[in-house]
Amino acid sequence: MNHEVEFHSLLHVCATNARVQLNEPMIAFYDEALCGYGYELVCVAIKKWMRKQRVWSMPTVAALEEELNVKVTDRSQAEAIVGRIWESIGRFGFGRAKEAREHIGEAGWHVVLAFGGWYSLCVSELDQGQTRAQMREFALSMMERARKGVIDEVPQLPSSEMDQLPERMKNLVGEIGSKLQRES
Repeated sequence: MNHEVEFHSLLHVCATNARVQLNEPMIAFYDEALCGYGYELVCVAIKKWMRKQRVWSMPTVAALEEELNVKVTDRSQAEAIVGRIWESIGRFGFGRAKEAREHIGEAGWHVVLAFGGWYSLCVSELDQGQTRAQMREFALSMMERARKGVIDEVPQLPSSEMDQLPERMKNLVGEIGSKLQRES
């Protein structure tokens, strides 16, 4: 069996054990995130990860990169956050939000809130592959904003853009910004 086929087979084993339905977007997500390391090494990492599991879930990209001894990057941290969110949906469900929040962590909880809140995520029928990618990008932007020290600030339109808006629209944007500022 070639290593790419083995990689896909191991993902299916993980999904079956975690009671997760593995679909094409999820496979593509793992493939895109990990194929740069080579399928042979990724298969070894998955097997190492599988041997450590007491409670089954899908491995996060960050967990597999850890098995590969890869340096942690913002991208792998964002993928780990998203992985914990989806793992928690299956593990805790909407009725155990407090436990889910503890498992996900505060950075991940910001992502949950940005995507409609815990209950909404648990009961939604969103395309998991697409939503995971959007969450990852949101988590990456959060990390960048945190580095700049502006994570709690409401993003503003550049003044050159504001100057071109009609007066009514400027007032509306200002009202929305004020409301968001009060809520945060």
